[in-house]
Amino acid sequence: MREDMRSEMKERIFVSFLKGKKTVLWAALFLLGLLYICIGNEVSFKAAFVESVEDAKPAFDAGVPVVFGCDGDYVPYLGVSLRSLIDNSDMRRSYDIWVLDGGIREKDKKIIGNMIKGRKNFSIRFFDIKPFISENEKKLYLFHKHISAATYYRLFIPRIFSAYRKMVYLDSDIIVNADIAKLYDINLEGRILGAARDIPNIRSGAARSVNGNRQNEYFSAGVLLLDVKRMRENDITDKSLQLLSRKIKEKRRREFYEDQDLLNEICLGNVKIIDEKWNLFNRYCYEERSGETKNAAGKKMQVRVFFEKTQANIAADFRHMKEKKLTSTPFFFGRRSKVYDIPAVIHYAGAKKPWKEEVRCGNIWWEYAEKSPFYSDIIEKYKKVREIASHPGLFIDNRLKLK
Repeated sequence: MREDMRSEMKERIFVSFLKGKKTVLWAALFLLGLLYICIGNEVSFKAAFVESVEDAKPAFDAGVPVVFGCDGDYVPYLGVSLRSLIDNSDMRRSYDIWVLDGGIREKDKKIIGNMIKGRKNFSIRFFDIKPFISENEKKLYLFHKHISAATYYRLFIPRIFSAYRKMVYLDSDIIVNADIAKLYDINLEGRILGAARDIPNIRSGAARSVNGNRQNEYFSAGVLLLDVKRMRENDITDKSLQLLSRKIKEKRRREFYEDQDLLNEICLGNVKIIDEKWNLFNRYCYEERSGETKNAAGKKMQVRVFFEKTQANIAADFRHMKEKKLTSTPFFFGRRSKVYDIPAVIHYAGAKKPWKEEVRCGNIWWEYAEKSPFYSDIIEKYKKVREIASHPGLFIDNRLKLK
């Protein structure tokens, strides 16, 4: 089809030239035709790379600013998260996407940029975070093997994006199943940030070491709604780095979750707790199939029902309360199972990832992975992981046979 179009273009240009057409219209057509024939390919996205905080300005007058943090190793999984965000966006809204870049290849930036080709309501730009990390590398320390220095990128958001009032931050190991603009629209009611509770760490008691008697307010930093202006006014970046330095000197390695603990301790009492559907850990996400139905277009589709907690988990919560002699009741203890048609954001938190092994609700992640431009890379990496693990990949084996 493209060759036919190219041949037709050549013929029209040649004929117009012979007839001596000298109008502006034909001159423009002649030049455009030459460019099309010489390139012979679709125009690719030129990655917008920003190095100065002065240039980190909004792309739209009323856009939805979303920030990701990513290094070179995590790019394929960032692509999957972006795919889910784009697919569930609203054409009536504009989305201003930033990637805090810790070493992403130029080639990969172009691939990510091409994901929004033809979408005028999307912008994707990359900000070089490396100078900020290099400047503070002596203060940064990692306590968990599956976490990289990229986890600290979010701490520098107030410093970098001074031209913004409010932003959404997302980890790259998430799937967005709803319009992220709905999260952005939540009123923070004067609080520094909004976040969902971290159920596993509240339940295990790890949150108590950070939030004390207010452990039921301990939140996950994987999905954040940030009042960037108030964070700047309250010096959250500097306070976080200073607190981290003290923790390192005290050798407080145990039960420490890097930037998440820092933000919880510093922002305690100034956080709006949002519905956990915006950051539901896949390990707490129980999926049940309930047959087929038809959507508005009459197309058959599977109905999925997600249970945040099962009765067995609730019983375990009651036992935990009794054993720990808790006087206050954390938000999820004893509560009836909450049902979602589908969680707004599924977070594959922890060391177990869907691109490494079979995990709960991993099939949803793979549905978006198949639609991402990094799918073949993800498959190849998965093969290597499974070879190292030396046991069969139950979930991915069928996919490998298709390649």
